[in-house]
Amino acid sequence: MATSDRRGALPAWFGSRAHYAGSGGAVLGLVVSLVDGLGPVGVAVVGGLYAAGALVALVIAPPAPPPPPPPPPPPPPPPPPLLDELAAQRERVALSRWPEASIVRAEQLLEQLADRLGAPAGHPAEELHELNGLVDATVTALDHYERDRCWARLEPADPPPESRFGERLEAVLARLGQPAAQA
Repeated sequence: MATSDRRGALPAWFGSRAHYAGSGGAVLGLVVSLVDGLGPVGVAVVGGLYAAGALVALVIAPPAPPPPPPPPPPPPPPPPPLLDELAAQRERVALSRWPEASIVRAEQLLEQLADRLGAPAGHPAEELHELNGLVDATVTALDHYERDRCWARLEPADPPPESRFGERLEAVLARLGQPAAQA
């Protein structure tokens, strides 16, 4: 229908109900003018009946309101890649030869992230973005700890990697909104 044409008001008018009603009145006025032989007065009759038909259509049948927008789609469940990434990190921690305190803290963090991802309520897009950032921060903290442990073997004078690992876990836990467990 021409009413959805966005080129301007004139194309929209030619597709409106008022135009069709006015055109019907104008055709009726033309027929009356030709049958009665009104001559130049017929032009005024055609124009008047067009205007009367358009006005009646505007007053009696206003245009229908636009349909309401469709409801928003339900939020998607947490994406499987995040759950798969957490499972891979759990396996990595289980197979590592880290000190027991570091393993416990890493497992606690991974468990809290899995609990938040597995919540039954749907996740809005902003929360999914935040959860994705939390998983990335967790993976980064575990990677840094692994590298720090390797570097500590080469440079034993450096501070122990457990302290930096604890700081990184505290930062991720603070973003997660959970108090950090002391290990």
